Amino acid sequence: MKKIISRIKSNMYSTQIVKGSVISLFAVFLIGLINLLIRRALAVNLTSTDYGFIYSIFSFLSIFIAIFDAGLGQSTVILIAQDNADKPLDRTSHIFGSFFTLRVMIAVMLTLSLLLMADSLAEGYFKNPSGSGTLKIMCLWMGSMIVFGSLVSLFDGLKQFALRQILFLTYYGTAFLIIMIAGSSITPQMAATAMVGGGTVSSIIFIFFIRKRYHFPLLIFGNALKAHFRRIADLSKWVSISAAGLMIMFSMDTIMLTYYSNLDRVALYNIALPIMQVFLSIMLIFPQVIAPIVTELWHLKKVRYLRFLVGITTLIIFATMAANTVLVFFFKTRLIALIFNNTYLEAGTALVILISGVPFYIVTQIHLTLLNGMGKQKKASLLVVTGLGLNIVLNSILIPLADINGAALSTLISYIYLFLLSGIFFWQSSFYRYNPPYKK
Repeated sequence: MKKIISRIKSNMYSTQIVKGSVISLFAVFLIGLINLLIRRALAVNLTSTDYGFIYSIFSFLSIFIAIFDAGLGQSTVILIAQDNADKPLDRTSHIFGSFFTLRVMIAVMLTLSLLLMADSLAEGYFKNPSGSGTLKIMCLWMGSMIVFGSLVSLFDGLKQFALRQILFLTYYGTAFLIIMIAGSSITPQMAATAMVGGGTVSSIIFIFFIRKRYHFPLLIFGNALKAHFRRIADLSKWVSISAAGLMIMFSMDTIMLTYYSNLDRVALYNIALPIMQVFLSIMLIFPQVIAPIVTELWHLKKVRYLRFLVGITTLIIFATMAANTVLVFFFKTRLIALIFNNTYLEAGTALVILISGVPFYIVTQIHLTLLNGMGKQKKASLLVVTGLGLNIVLNSILIPLADINGAALSTLISYIYLFLLSGIFFWQSSFYRYNPPYKK
């Protein structure tokens, strides 16, 4: 044990992880708490149908963010971390500007396309024709979050953990302030406007901050963009599949509940989700902090320490979440009644199932980031695609049988599948680099 502690203390990467985790922990707790208060305010002041409608739209639009932007987000972190390991980024670097330009273009085109489809979607899929206005406002939220995500990726790649959390606090704080001003008179349109306001205000503030602090060119075209486009495309075309698959899986339970059930059941399920997301947000400090560090370790061929960090981080995550899951199991009804009210106690079982899946999801994120950084993007993509297929099949079987508990169980089984296979792929790949096969 003394030897392990000595190794941790003596390594600069361990110092970065500890520092990043400490900085992030308090901010992440505040972010999770504010998000929970937003959900509570909406659940209390909106009808069950309107509350379910808001978060059904949220999950639906997250699918498009996943498909068109998630891969660029992870690719930004990987390439910025690699470039910054070789030479600190300065005003001559166009790598961030290339990503930012592409994501702004995607945000504009995707938002305009969905605005044109909003009326038919509200009537056909959501079965709520009067909600077309809310859906259109939420389309603007989607565009703002694609731009917002580019800023998050920059801070992750540069290991600026405090700035990352301040960015999220600005987003959630602005949205919460608008909702609190509206109070009991809030409508679905006002709730959607609060989300757009949070994404827009925080993005504008930090775009100015980035220009002033780093002097990066943000919007670039011509030869500067062309020089980086091939490199971005080579990594992102596979990373996007794995990143999008995970994000889609995260929303698929709500998507399929909307299809197989009704907005009232979606509302009930979205009582369990925000409580789980508080735990998830706190545990996400591990992949957020460790991802750029282990990417850099692989790039510098420090495989031995990389394996040690991943192993010890996995043990900490599972030990922490095992204790949390036991506590939630015994106090689930009290927890829901305290945060929301007794109307939603039925969500207790789904809450326990969802929290049980958190450690599997968190460690899978670490494995997939490493596989992408190792050049194993195709393997990671195939894994996530099969996991998403499994999730869709399970949802289609279990939701009609067990309603919201079936949706939660489908998610848990899918995360376990991804955890097991991504772990096998990672440890196998790292073993061969650490112990290359003998060649005559």
